[in-house]
Amino acid sequence: MRRYLTGISTLIAIALLLFGSVWLGSPARREHVVHIPESLTAPMVETTHPVRRNFSVHLNWFGRVESKRSVQIRSLASGRIMAVSVGDGAPVRRGDALFTLGGPQVAYTLSHLEQRITALEKQASLAKDLVQVKRDALAERLAKREELLTAKEDLCRIEGDLLVARKKRAAFRSALLVQSPMDGIFVNRSVSPGQDVQEGAHLADVISTDLRITALLFLPAGASLDGKRAVIQMPSGAEITGAVVSVLPQRTLEGATSVWMEGKEINRTLKPGERVSGWVVLEDREDRLVVPQDAIVRDDEEHTFVFVKTTNGYEKRAVTIGIEDAREVEIVSGLSGSEDVVTQGAYELFYRDFAKTYKVAD
Repeated sequence: MRRYLTGISTLIAIALLLFGSVWLGSPARREHVVHIPESLTAPMVETTHPVRRNFSVHLNWFGRVESKRSVQIRSLASGRIMAVSVGDGAPVRRGDALFTLGGPQVAYTLSHLEQRITALEKQASLAKDLVQVKRDALAERLAKREELLTAKEDLCRIEGDLLVARKKRAAFRSALLVQSPMDGIFVNRSVSPGQDVQEGAHLADVISTDLRITALLFLPAGASLDGKRAVIQMPSGAEITGAVVSVLPQRTLEGATSVWMEGKEINRTLKPGERVSGWVVLEDREDRLVVPQDAIVRDDEEHTFVFVKTTNGYEKRAVTIGIEDAREVEIVSGLSGSEDVVTQGAYELFYRDFAKTYKVAD
């Protein structure tokens, strides 16, 4: 008998459990569950006040400082490096001596040129005497006019060869003193004193002090960069500014865009070869109402909403947004700035099948 009563009790308990679970899951029951328990809402919903301040949209970049112009310094004659007149990285002016050439090969070339000039000078002297002799003979009708003309032609040819030889000597002597072709910085020296070099050998570079930054960034579709303000973050934490002057057509394999940045502070503060980073200011607006990105809810038609905490619960409110970055959004209309806006749990509220107002636990 006891076993029979126990079995009946068990069946009744199971039936009650089944009935309760069906009733709790019914639509009629769900429409009444509008009160959010404190234990559920506390960890899910957080709010904050919108902030009114200047708001900018930035685009991060990284790059390298380079000179806008670089000239290779090459040897104009074969010889030995006798002296280097400036230090590596030193500023130079146009016409400053950079290298001095000398050595046995230079001495041999100069000697050969001197001998050639001496020989031509003797020939020219003899040719002049012959012209005078022919002129005197023609006056006394002892020579023909053609003989005088031939003597003059020989003199002109010898004097021409002498002029060329003297110019070659002057050019060779000038080539022994290698000078800077422009104002700039002396860099990339590839030779040392005592080293023999051939004509045309690379000795160093002179780069312009007019600098630019070649930077890489990922450009959003439709964004324009020409003339935008660029901020360079220094290792010390200080910031200098420049501007985007050109957007290059080529892209990297990863899809990054190359741009050139220039400015007076770049020329004054940075050095060629330095690696730098910073951001480009795409938009810069003053006195704007700003909320975190997590506060914005978008429906399937890209309408934007926020949830505002009221005395009665959470109210969904349509807003118009302006510029935005990865963390924050400008609110153009829909908020006054005094509201508490949901920043955590906004989508949970949006997708719950509640009424338009979501009540807060007491």
